[in-house]
Amino acid sequence: MKSRWYASCFTQRMIELHLYLRAPPRQTQSLVAALQSLARLAGLERGCLEAHVFTESNDPRHLYYSEAWDAEENLRSMLRSERFTHLVELMELAAEPPSLAFWTISETRGLEFARQARQGQSEGAFTFDSGNGSHPESKVNAPSFLGKATGPQP
Repeated sequence: MKSRWYASCFTQRMIELHLYLRAPPRQTQSLVAALQSLARLAGLERGCLEAHVFTESNDPRHLYYSEAWDAEENLRSMLRSERFTHLVELMELAAEPPSLAFWTISETRGLEFARQARQGQSEGAFTFDSGNGSHPESKVNAPSFLGKATGPQP
C-alpha cells in the first residue's frame, strides 16, 4: 500500500519541515523518544502526510526530524499549535544551534525520469523556479546526513 505522501507528491504541491539537531550528551534517547511522540501526534493532524525521526549512523547524537504537509494552510495551523511549541522546546535543548527549514516540493518524478536520463533524453527536464525570477543556488543549504530510521520499519 502506498503512503499518503506518495499519493500527494504526484498530485499536488507539498511542504516539508526539516529539523536537524545535535542532542546533548546522555540525552539522546530521551530526545529521540520525545521526537517520536511528536511524530506520532503529527500523523493524526489534518494535512500531515507523514512524519519521521532518524539518527545519523556515524553519530547517534545527530538527529533529524521531518514532516510532510499537503498544503500551506494546514502547515500554518500546525505552526500555531501546542505540538509545535513542544518541538521548539526540544530544539532549545540541542547541544548546538539547530537547523529548521521548510521545503516546498513542487514536482516529483518517478522511474521514467531516470530511464530518460540514462538514455540521454532531455525532454521533461526539471525546471527550477525560486519565485523571484532567478535560479536557486546550486548547493543545498542543509547538512549531509547519513541516517537510520529510529522507529518500527514497515
